[in-house]
Amino acid sequence: LDGSLDVVKGGRAITTLKAAEIFGELSFLLKVPRTASLLASADNTRIAFISMHSIDAIKDPAETSLFWRNLSTRLADRLRNSTELL
Repeated sequence: LDGSLDVVKGGRAITTLKAAEIFGELSFLLKVPRTASLLASADNTRIAFISMHSIDAIKDPAETSLFWRNLSTRLADRLRNSTELL
């Protein structure tokens, strides 16, 4: 929502996330342990937590569809960026 988060893996910061970015999506979708940790790198950092329960509670199918489409777009973009690094 606000601020920034350092993504830390193996004791090393590997990237910084800014407002409106997502994290934890692989753990969320695959129900596997997280592969990295996050540390707030700004005093004003605020995050939103979304659970599968909260998604299931959405009554409007169009809103649910929008959530999954946006998540899919973000994941596809990350995959494209990772592929370009190979």
